[in-house]
Amino acid sequence: MNKTTLERLTKICPNDNAPFGPTAYLDAETPQTIDNVYYKELQLHSGVLQIDQALTSDTDTNAVVNSLAQDSNRFNDQFVAALIKLGNILDTPPTTLFRNVRTLCKNVR
Repeated sequence: MNKTTLERLTKICPNDNAPFGPTAYLDAETPQTIDNVYYKELQLHSGVLQIDQALTSDTDTNAVVNSLAQDSNRFNDQFVAALIKLGNILDTPPTTLFRNVRTLCKNVR
């Protein structure tokens, strides 16, 4: 993690055992926007989670990070394709894995 990110997180995250704390966004620059900035931040070693930052240390996954960081149109296309795939999960026959599908957060069908 780069020094700037570490300093930012140290300021917003309390050093106590409180059950709830402040929100630390995975994309600090544009947290309310669906875009490729998350991948750009990984390139700058500004990943909040170690598991996310690890994507840049493997040759195969680093190529994906670089591709998505450099091309916002590719990111948008990949994001849409992923959401469509996730949405199609509900079209498959029910299995024990997907029996508790929540269409409303408080209701289980």
